Amino acid sequence: LVNVAGNAILISGLGSVPAFGAMGAGLGSSLALVLQSVLLVYVLWRPGGVLELRGRGGERAALRRVLKVSLPAVAERVVQHIGFYGFVVMVGMLGPVAMAANQSLVSLESIAFLSADGIGIAAAAVVAQNLGAKRRRRAKLGGWLSVAMSMSLMFLVSATFVLFPERLVRVFNTEADIIAVGVRCLFVAAVAQPFMGGAIVLAQALRGAGETRLPFVTMLFCGMVVRLSATWYFAFHLGYGLVGVCIGSTVD
Repeated sequence: LVNVAGNAILISGLGSVPAFGAMGAGLGSSLALVLQSVLLVYVLWRPGGVLELRGRGGERAALRRVLKVSLPAVAERVVQHIGFYGFVVMVGMLGPVAMAANQSLVSLESIAFLSADGIGIAAAAVVAQNLGAKRRRRAKLGGWLSVAMSMSLMFLVSATFVLFPERLVRVFNTEADIIAVGVRCLFVAAVAQPFMGGAIVLAQALRGAGETRLPFVTMLFCGMVVRLSATWYFAFHLGYGLVGVCIGSTVD
């Protein structure tokens, strides 16, 4: 709510608040993140909570356990972003039409992968809780049910991409050449959605079990090697352009 309201006010202005344009989008989002951090610190700092920042002894041992799990997860995010930057550079090399069409695709796909990420967070919690309670069978069942739920939802997203591609792209852009490119790419993206949704949730379930090295190694290989090389091959070597970029992403 703060992010949406802050962006709306700071981008366009309201009353005595001036319009900051694109800078307002950054300011509004930053304000929301700062407020989120302050509220979380307050919840953790208040006494008597289930979780709190106040020391009770054993913090060093706990910190070592946290680092053992978190360092591969941090490395995974670093690798993911480096691979994404390389991916964006290649999209930029295709020209402004491809960049505009790709931005529309990213906006549409974000609905899908953010939904899958939400299911994944729930899966991680279910797996962690059941493993902590020594209920391994329920942990496994909860993880795989979450994967199935995410893939089922992504099949619906894929169907939407196939049935209404032009309408979806037109929400973000009305230029005919951009819509034409975006429509072709949505058909490729439709193939990727169920696999993407399953992979996101499966990785989150593994993190909930404390296994963060396997998702890191997978991201290192798929995000850096497979995606970048496949994208270059299909987009430039075969000359498929932005459609080739989407094929490379789907292969990943």
